[in-house]
Amino acid sequence: MSKENKYIKETGLGYYLQIKYHGYKRYSKIFHTIDYGSKENAKKAAINDRENFLNKNNLDQKRKHDDTLPIGVNKTCDTRKDENGNIISETWYYQAYWTVNKKQKSKRFPIHIFGDEKARTLAIQARLDGQNVIKTTSTVSTLFLPPNPSDVKIWRYMDFTKFVSILENGGLFFPSVELMDDYFEGTFSSWNSKLRSFIYSRSKNKQSIQDLIDRIKEIKKYILLSCWYKGNQESAAMWKLYAQTNEAICIQTTYKSLRKCLKSNFQIGEVKYIDYNKHWIPEDNIYNPFFYKRDSFKHENELRAIIDLSDKKNKKFLNEKEFAELKGIWVKINLNYFIRKIYVAPQSPLWFYNLVKKISKNYGIEREVEKSSIDIKPMF
Repeated sequence: MSKENKYIKETGLGYYLQIKYHGYKRYSKIFHTIDYGSKENAKKAAINDRENFLNKNNLDQKRKHDDTLPIGVNKTCDTRKDENGNIISETWYYQAYWTVNKKQKSKRFPIHIFGDEKARTLAIQARLDGQNVIKTTSTVSTLFLPPNPSDVKIWRYMDFTKFVSILENGGLFFPSVELMDDYFEGTFSSWNSKLRSFIYSRSKNKQSIQDLIDRIKEIKKYILLSCWYKGNQESAAMWKLYAQTNEAICIQTTYKSLRKCLKSNFQIGEVKYIDYNKHWIPEDNIYNPFFYKRDSFKHENELRAIIDLSDKKNKKFLNEKEFAELKGIWVKINLNYFIRKIYVAPQSPLWFYNLVKKISKNYGIEREVEKSSIDIKPMF
């Protein structure tokens, strides 16, 4: 479906139309197949209704939405048209939203007056001033919403020794974020550094932000991660990056299985990829810097589970001796339930395939062992 018609979704009864406009209001309507004779007719009716609604209310739903803006700040456009539907003028602006005593407040900053960068900055500042509070606690946020769909497949690529280690220890290893190859893990973007002094220049919470940054630096070594590739098919790129020999394997499971196997102290979220020179990482949650990565890592399509061992409620998971030696912890899980399939690397020899099957069976893993689908031969 095209971006233009992304507000029209197929349902079991026909098509459902929902348009979000003016920030929070919605217009929705269902077009039943029984009323229009076929799903195709219902879809056409939904598209026509959408266009009529947009024209009638001078709305522009074709604009690009900037997903990198913090929550409560939008970039939008007011369009004026003449009686023939021709565009007379367009006014682009950044708008900030917040709530005071259950009442919605907003403020807009026209780009033609301030310029794009300053209007964006002023809107972010207005949002912060409107809230009049910066949260520095570990409150669960939208970072940890389930992926859509929640039964999406997730994959972990590794060499054979790491696979045997998982079987031998009966669980997953959660290393400290300090062991990750990316030195930007747990940091804010350069755009944050560039704009922060201006954004908080008049904020009463300036010290709170510095406290947040100091706290992140303090707990970083106690932030432990388990990282997974998210997608419905194998990734040739992931095989090359994380299994650099044909004597390697991949574990395939699902988000639901991972969530069910880990206690509620563990949070799971999808990584967001941004340009660190142009985009802002929200500063309202202590875990935000651990769920943003640079665009150059976008191919990883990562989902990660996280636990913060600096949090008092998670102390029961901390084995001081194990953590000192490994800079991480082993988390026991039901591997026979958790593992859905095991794949051997592309071009791996038959003896290796047989060995993986035998070792898996010896450890009580009853799941299927398959050769990588990337090994399928062409038809000609």
